[in-house]
Amino acid sequence: MNLRHKILIIDDDPIILKLYSELLNKGYDVETANSSEMAFSKLKKFQPDLILLDIQIPDMNGYEIAERIKKGDLSRHIKIIMITGNASIENKKKGYELGIDDYLIKPCLPEELYAKVKMFLSVKEKEEDSDIKDIIFSQYSQDLNTPLDGIIALSRILSQKSSLNPKDKNLANSIGKIAHSLNIFLEKISFLSILKKGWFLNKSKKSLSVYIENTIKTIDKRNYIKKKNVKFELKIDDSIHLFIDWELFGKVLKNTLLNAKKYCKDETSIEISTSITEDFIEIEVSNIGKHIPSNIVNALFNETKTLYKKSQDYKTKGINSLIAKYAMDLHSGIVELKNIDKGVKTVYKFPKLAIAKNKVKNNPDFIFDSLKVLLVDDSRIMRSLQGKILLSLGVKNIVEAQDGRDALNKLEVNKNQFSLILSDVNMPVMNGLQFLKEAKNNENSKNIPFIMCSSMADKTIDHAFELGADNYITKPFNAETLKQTITETLKKLEK
Repeated sequence: MNLRHKILIIDDDPIILKLYSELLNKGYDVETANSSEMAFSKLKKFQPDLILLDIQIPDMNGYEIAERIKKGDLSRHIKIIMITGNASIENKKKGYELGIDDYLIKPCLPEELYAKVKMFLSVKEKEEDSDIKDIIFSQYSQDLNTPLDGIIALSRILSQKSSLNPKDKNLANSIGKIAHSLNIFLEKISFLSILKKGWFLNKSKKSLSVYIENTIKTIDKRNYIKKKNVKFELKIDDSIHLFIDWELFGKVLKNTLLNAKKYCKDETSIEISTSITEDFIEIEVSNIGKHIPSNIVNALFNETKTLYKKSQDYKTKGINSLIAKYAMDLHSGIVELKNIDKGVKTVYKFPKLAIAKNKVKNNPDFIFDSLKVLLVDDSRIMRSLQGKILLSLGVKNIVEAQDGRDALNKLEVNKNQFSLILSDVNMPVMNGLQFLKEAKNNENSKNIPFIMCSSMADKTIDHAFELGADNYITKPFNAETLKQTITETLKKLEK
């Protein structure tokens, strides 16, 4: 059975309704509405996948309609493309805050309309697949937590009964340990699911050494590893204060220290040290114990390889690694796992920008201070002009590239350090669209926000969105326009 996507067109102009319907009827099931009342009636019955929405509807404007749609539990995932003759920064900002996915400027070309519809329906499919997996993970975790807690409590009671022989007591203890391990595993799966959906970083300034010392105290109280005669040896710079999400990194750090203590040899120490390099503040956790096979080290940060392995121990280690990877990606950082001479070392690398200053700026422009921007344009004059605009906004770290190939080399050299890419379209050697495709297909650069610059607001921009661009800006632009575009892009991605 071939199910076609459903599109609802909302516009009070009968000519527009007929034109768009005829264009989209060939590939999709289409319904139309010329008022808000008809729109909400068809929304419930037709259940569209995507809505083309005009701003000017007589009885209720397009923003009000979009707001109601996005607030509905059953309709909030519907993709909305707003059709307007006025796509000012203010209007676009208002729309994005309400959950509108994109804009089309009247009059739009048929190819442009069809391309955007196709792209956002594809995005919706991927989001739904991800949501289904997340719901299954979350629901199974909740459904199993209660009976597992009961098994743990019952095993504890049985193991303390004087009437049980030693063999049965050991069996009860073993059942409790297995249930406890499964409980922890489900909690981590559930947290990974939450992290993948999107985690808003709640950053604050804290002393790294004090935080690590407090974390170690909680670990030393864990009964199942308390008996190991292992000490923590700290070589931490007491002056380092980090401005990061401590709740998120705290979970990662605790998992790392628990694993280090669990797998290290008895009568040894776990070393925690810090160092500051040219680009990073590095936190290293080293323990003496068995090496991890190189093929497993390489696969631990790969989601597919981790979640479908048969070994439960491998899955647990892999989920810890995936949580660490997502957490560090969100901080524009890096996590590495290495085999060293007599054991294993985990390294967390935060950008030096994460080191908190004595006074953290608390104003909207603070975001620009922390950006490292890759500026790509074949014109030296344009790079100079755009660089000056970025500097005027407070951006202090700018790396220039003269074409797409040069930009890819810069990405490789400055791996996982850029927080934004600003690229021209028309360039020799490798143009902006080719560069965008390569960057979005690369594991190290696919999550970097990408703004495409063009003097042509045409189907080139649509192609850019299809390839993964996060926003675009039309040249020439001034400081205020660039500032609004960058802010809009980063806020949209945070959501």
